[in-house]
Amino acid sequence: MNLTKKITLALGLLTASTSFAQDKTSNGLLGQRFAEFNFSFIEIDSISKLSYEPGVRVNLPLIANSVDVGATYDYARIRGPISGHANSLSTYAVGYMALEGVKPFLAASLSHSWSSMAFGLSDNSYSWGLTGGFEIPVGPLTLIPSLGYSDDFDNGFGDGDLWTYRVEANYWLTPRNSVFAAIAKVDAHRNPINVWTYDVGVRFRF
Repeated sequence: MNLTKKITLALGLLTASTSFAQDKTSNGLLGQRFAEFNFSFIEIDSISKLSYEPGVRVNLPLIANSVDVGATYDYARIRGPISGHANSLSTYAVGYMALEGVKPFLAASLSHSWSSMAFGLSDNSYSWGLTGGFEIPVGPLTLIPSLGYSDDFDNGFGDGDLWTYRVEANYWLTPRNSVFAAIAKVDAHRNPINVWTYDVGVRFRF
């Protein structure tokens, strides 16, 4: 798989693997509708030391206390020797269980990512992803460690796969408004590039 496609899929995976819902009786992030505005700083080894990616997402409960669905959009501006921009649009569904003190979840996503870069490089691809993890509420603070896997539909299974290791902390300032920060590492299989992201954002219950 070429380098441009790897970058595009990596940025798309960040969009698809980070949003989960929440309910009105919990300080956690599972089971309620909310809107999110986020901003990511991106480091891509040997390519871009400080790219950035603003994004939005909306989450809605589909089945009470069991399943949420949502959509996300992100726009990434890539800086460095290979400069350009990338877009990603994703939909997802996440299932979860409410256990005492922790909520395990499993999310599935479909993404469309397209990019335009220097030297005439561009890409337009579709991918799928799975993300599993735990939501751990501690008062108004919620910790969310997760592991995500993504692959595209253009090649054989495993040819374009990406692994994302992510930890997020969400803090509710009021019953309706929260701030969050996260760090993630994306490993691109069969390609030496590594991607680190540092996310900040706000969420609004509605």
